[in-house]
Amino acid sequence: MGLIFNNVNLLSLTFFLLILSAVEFGLGLVIILVQNIFLRSISLNLNNTNTLKFASRFKNKTNLNTSKII
Repeated sequence: MGLIFNNVNLLSLTFFLLILSAVEFGLGLVIILVQNIFLRSISLNLNNTNTLKFASRFKNKTNLNTSKII
């Protein structure tokens, strides 16, 4: 009787750990998905304000204006 009871406990513990690991895996995937969405939205906003592009435009405008003044 004790051997059967121990095997049932071991089997239920195995299934519990399998279900727990599946839940943790699912939560990890959801967290990675949310993190990816946030990073993509941040990088989309950063691409709209490219500092090098605006700096070169400003430099070109200032060069044109200085040549007009002189």
